[in-house]
Amino acid sequence: MVGFVLTLLLAYGVAALVPDVREAVVGVGGVGPLALLGAVALEAVSLVCAAMMSHALLPARSLSRWTILRIDLTGYGASHVLPGGTATAAALRLRLLEEHGVRAADGLYLATVEATAAPLVLAGILALALVGTLHDSLSAVEVSAAVVTVSIAATVVVLAVLARSGERVDRVVTRALRPLRRLDGARVGAQARVIAEHLATLPHRPRLLAALVAWSAGNWLLDAAALWLVVTAAGFRPGIGELLVAYGLTWLLAVIPLTPGGIGVVEGVLIPSLIALGCPAAVAVGGVLAWRVVNFWLPIPVAGLTWLSLRRGAAGRVSPAGPRPDAAAGRTGRSPTRRARRCPRSARPGPQRHLRGGR
Repeated sequence: MVGFVLTLLLAYGVAALVPDVREAVVGVGGVGPLALLGAVALEAVSLVCAAMMSHALLPARSLSRWTILRIDLTGYGASHVLPGGTATAAALRLRLLEEHGVRAADGLYLATVEATAAPLVLAGILALALVGTLHDSLSAVEVSAAVVTVSIAATVVVLAVLARSGERVDRVVTRALRPLRRLDGARVGAQARVIAEHLATLPHRPRLLAALVAWSAGNWLLDAAALWLVVTAAGFRPGIGELLVAYGLTWLLAVIPLTPGGIGVVEGVLIPSLIALGCPAAVAVGGVLAWRVVNFWLPIPVAGLTWLSLRRGAAGRVSPAGPRPDAAAGRTGRSPTRRARRCPRSARPGPQRHLRGGR
């Protein structure tokens, strides 16, 4: 399936842009260093917003903001290079959270809420952008965005109904996985029940819910602002509402992890969307490629540095189980595994003797 999609992208996407490759290179070169630095700053603040959302979901004082930011950056960059993309990076992120003291249940809850909240917030942004750009004749991009938004809204309704009863979620998941013999449907259903019960508590925590929406919206909007800045610097100034429609449609389609970091999918959807909005082809290609340098490629070496810093910090921490046996032996001068000398039988306390008082 992935190979088929990549073949389509290469056959119908790249081939159509080959005549404009030279102009696209010129378009990328037209993005000045100030615009690129501004895009880098916007992307950095966007990733900080994502880390703050993670911090809000974790139990109080479980991890510092700096540690969460490094873990999130490591997972984000790893999702761009590891086979499996987002799924493999999510497993790496959970392992890093556990290594730094976060319980497995809390880490799973964090990943579940973020994976649910982020697309929903993006769908809300897309819906607002569609309302703001309504006019007599709708473009193909706006019609496609409307269809995707309605589909997500229907999915939200189904999830809301299921989340009202954890037992219902357990039954549905268990029955759905029953034909798959390699999966333990009962175990997965029990985990889904716990997750549904956690999600059902969010409406009763308005402050946490508001923080999730605010940080997630900041993450998406700042990333979209970086795209707008780069495309404008390349030579085309799109309307904010129209850009948000193209941006939201692109990332909602890229949620399906076909390729690491949506590479190929994002470009294959966003470039035609910008062209449909009136952007010249060369400017659209150049602007999107320059934005992807900041959005996709630059976080990869940053993730390598943050991973090394996390490894170094983990190596420097003392194990909570206590000192190592060889360290204990060095302090006492004898092996901790040596058996204690047996006391003479006469010196042993009798079975009826109290240790306190002796009488």
